Amino acid sequence: MLKSFFLQSRQSFFLLIYFGVMPSLLGSTLAGFCLKNASDIQNLSFGLLFSLNFLASFGLGLGFMPTTFYSLLGGYLFGWNCLPFLVFSYLVASSFGYWFCGLFDQGKLIHLLSSKYKIEPVLNRLSTSGILLASLCRMSPTLPFAILNAIFAMVKFPFRKYMIGSIIGMLPRTVFAVYIGASFTNVHRISDLKSDYSTWFAIGLGIFSFAGIGWIIKRKLA
Repeated sequence: MLKSFFLQSRQSFFLLIYFGVMPSLLGSTLAGFCLKNASDIQNLSFGLLFSLNFLASFGLGLGFMPTTFYSLLGGYLFGWNCLPFLVFSYLVASSFGYWFCGLFDQGKLIHLLSSKYKIEPVLNRLSTSGILLASLCRMSPTLPFAILNAIFAMVKFPFRKYMIGSIIGMLPRTVFAVYIGASFTNVHRISDLKSDYSTWFAIGLGIFSFAGIGWIIKRKLA
């Protein structure tokens, strides 16, 4: 199956590999630059910050930085004031990423799956819980944002349900990341780091997400 996908759609195969590797590599570099120039960024005008955030939305859709990194940076630099801008940015990034990956793949993955398996009835069943399924996929901090854009676009998941579910699912993990980022403004040395429930909250989101996805798949495909 993987060999067939590679032979029939090399560009889509490499796109998934790129989305799996590049966000962390490039994201760490961009995050380091932002941290180094934190005071300069904080002093930028509202109009310029909004414009930069809008442009960054397309970068997120192209996998230039993990959304978790972006939320952490937003929380660290601007606190809770950044939350509406992050939601807007992820809305733009989700729609652009979906469009870009669908255009890039041109339906080759769904064609390949349909030629080997009866995939369309499965997708139709899953799409009846599309908003819930998309929100659960987005909720987990371990599922990469850009890869989900690619997969949902390549299997032609209903766009409206995907977008609504994406915003719902991204909200709790974004609020969590902003909280963590904002809390680091009070950290000046290692002893300032205190144990709290943040790690357990992240683990809980992941468990809830995967359990919910498994429940939907079992219920719809039983």
